Amino acid sequence: MLILVPLVGAPVSYLAIRMNKRFGILLAIAIAAAAFAIASYSYTS
Repeated sequence: MLILVPLVGAPVSYLAIRMNKRFGILLAIAIAAAAFAIASYSYTS
């Protein structure tokens, strides 16, 4: 899961930025936050 989120999120956020810059940036931030949350959870567990 920790590998899959950034791997899938990078092309998705790239395509979203090409369509709508503001939405794409917010989506990239959300994907980064999700990856950080998964990493934090796996570190503490």
